[in-house]
Amino acid sequence: MNCEKYQMLIQEFHDGELEKGKEPLIFTHLSQCSDCRDFMKGLNQLNLFAQEDIKEFPAQLDEKIMRAIEKKEINYNKNLFTKKIPAYISYALGIIIILIGLYLFNSINTYQKELHETVLSMKEQNQQLQLIMNSLPEVQVRSKMPNEIIIQAKL
Repeated sequence: MNCEKYQMLIQEFHDGELEKGKEPLIFTHLSQCSDCRDFMKGLNQLNLFAQEDIKEFPAQLDEKIMRAIEKKEINYNKNLFTKKIPAYISYALGIIIILIGLYLFNSINTYQKELHETVLSMKEQNQQLQLIMNSLPEVQVRSKMPNEIIIQAKL
């Protein structure tokens, strides 16, 4: 393995995601490679700096966040669309929507039946045309020119 792969394994070890069987490989490589040792030291220093910069949140922060959420919820409740509609109006609207749906379903069914009948009549007409075309006698075309012009060359 090259050093880049070992550095990936070192990062996994540092994050606590490395398999236990690969730890000896890392430590044997660290004993032989100074670049990877420096990389490991840099990760450790970065972790120490990050832990020093992490500050605990003040206790009042939770209360401030909850108050801000409550204020926003109150503002949202003033919206016109969130007012409660009486039950009889919503039932009436539901019944109207159902009736309109039934009417549209019925009209679509009638159009579908008419279309089916039209297609059947077109098929019958097509069959009749085929029968007529097949029953006609053959036509012979003869050409005869009454004014024939003959051109002869004199040599």
